[in-house]
Amino acid sequence: MKHIVDAFTETAHQYPDRIAVQDCESQLTYRELDERSNVIAHRLQSPCVLIMLPRRCSFLISTFATLKAGSCYVGVNTDYPADRIRYIAEDSGAGVIITTTSIWNEKKTELECLIGSGLSLILIDQTDWAAGDAAPVNKTTWEQEAFMLYTSGTTGRP
Repeated sequence: MKHIVDAFTETAHQYPDRIAVQDCESQLTYRELDERSNVIAHRLQSPCVLIMLPRRCSFLISTFATLKAGSCYVGVNTDYPADRIRYIAEDSGAGVIITTTSIWNEKKTELECLIGSGLSLILIDQTDWAAGDAAPVNKTTWEQEAFMLYTSGTTGRP
């Protein structure tokens, strides 16, 4: 049995130029998805990562990066109110948030306190893919959590 990161890496080496993912704005080959997720994975030094991105190629880059780094991720809906995002960040123990410049600019005033409390910010749309370290990363273990899911909280705290 293979870990998802191992299976993905093998596929990326076998079919590097095939399209791995496509959304309404862009597409990535397996090579590009593998290399970009490595670039982000090298920057992750946290057991938990918040991913506040729309469901596009950048979300998949971030999830693979998180898994490769041996971390787990929490998908945060970009429409969540700031108090819910702050709660999830604090409760999960996240050390990094991955988002885009435009999303961050919309939420910055209400969420800047998270950065002041030690949360690191990665703006994926400002990442220089060519300058980043794309060397393979795989710190996965069978024991690691892959993701955390917060419920709606309709009966109390999520």
